[in-house]
Amino acid sequence: MDPGDQSTTAPTTVDFVALAAGSMVSRYQIVSTLGQGSFGITYRARDISALGGWRAYLKSLA
Repeated sequence: MDPGDQSTTAPTTVDFVALAAGSMVSRYQIVSTLGQGSFGITYRARDISALGGWRAYLKSLA
């Protein structure tokens, strides 16, 4: 880490609007919430129909 770096890590909070890990959206299983902002929520997911469960990223627009 750069000693001049002034960034901080935001505390993890529970958002009751976001989908819970393990939730299914079509063929995608939600793994975690990556972030959210004024335009929606972005999730890390996996495609359960693909061999090996490919990684996917889903954006839910507000």
